[in-house]
Amino acid sequence: KADDYVTKPFGTNILKQKVGNLVEVRNVMSQKYRKEFIIKPLDLLISGGEDSFAKILKDVIENEITNPDFGVDEFCEAAAMSRSQLYRKLKATVDMSVSEFIRVHRIKLASELLKNKNLNLTDICYSSGFTDASYFSKSFKDVFKVPPTEYRKKLHGDSN
Repeated sequence: KADDYVTKPFGTNILKQKVGNLVEVRNVMSQKYRKEFIIKPLDLLISGGEDSFAKILKDVIENEITNPDFGVDEFCEAAAMSRSQLYRKLKATVDMSVSEFIRVHRIKLASELLKNKNLNLTDICYSSGFTDASYFSKSFKDVFKVPPTEYRKKLHGDSN
């Protein structure tokens, strides 16, 4: 399917402008869907049959995300794909590497666990598959732009 066309004859300026516009639109769409993929459940991405790529991702993430030993190799094995095939498909779908995808979904799980005031941050860190509390805090801040403690305060309306 073509995104645009240019009738002949055409000048290089028109071609450059068209290509530039297409690249810009693709980047905007990529950012939009990347944010939605992080925030919304994977269920929304499933389209079609049981063997769709989104269904595979959803199943693997749901089953393995809390396992601290779960990494790229385990993801490839669980998805029954080679490392390069999984990387290529994931990069094309959500513009993330496999390790970034795992990390972001662990952070997403942690953000859900932060709703429970009874869980301390260490428990949340380990329950979401992280083994290092400082890496957990740094990763959380990278995704949500605030540390987990501040996120929890905002979530519960605490002003302290």
